[in-house]
Amino acid sequence: MNYTYSTDNPKISEAVTSLLIDNVASLINYIYSNQEIEPYNNPEIRIGLSIKILLKTNNKYYDIIVLQPIINDINNLMNNPEYLSTFENQNERLNCLAKELILINKLIELSETITLNKLH
Repeated sequence: MNYTYSTDNPKISEAVTSLLIDNVASLINYIYSNQEIEPYNNPEIRIGLSIKILLKTNNKYYDIIVLQPIINDINNLMNNPEYLSTFENQNERLNCLAKELILINKLIELSETITLNKLH
């Protein structure tokens, strides 16, 4: 081995990913339990952080209770004319929000499939 700092250990990146995967629900719950605190008071930040966390975890099983707040945030932004008016191209922003919603719904479908397979 040839590194100086512990943070340079090649196994750190793997350990960080593992820690993230093991704590997805807790992290997303933390984000949504602290909506009054900066930066979590911004729905775009909540959505973006949650999606980044979910994408890092290789499509694990997620309880609908964990994902529902993300869906609610996306729907609220999609139906908020004041928010959408802040974008030069509102249709493009709507399309991106719709894609994010599809992604979350696919994770729900995957989770439901995993649950059904575990029951049989």
